[in-house]
Amino acid sequence: MRPGMSRGQARQLCSGAVSRDERPDDLPEDLPQVGLCARCCHARRLHNARGSDFWQCLASATDPSLRRFPRLPVERCHAFATEGAS
Repeated sequence: MRPGMSRGQARQLCSGAVSRDERPDDLPEDLPQVGLCARCCHARRLHNARGSDFWQCLASATDPSLRRFPRLPVERCHAFATEGAS
């Protein structure tokens, strides 16, 4: 998501209308280390060349109270939404 993404575009992202990175196959194993981001439709998992994973909060583009790359694990977030949420 680019800065300035509209709320409608963010809703499309959550509904699956916009393609995005796949969730990891080992999701239950990632949950303790990542927290809510592992299940949130606003989160994108990024990999760097050194093999590290980062979780980017796409909702941070429209909500300045959110961090672009939150400290993990995220245990509470007012923007948390699952993929079926509207």
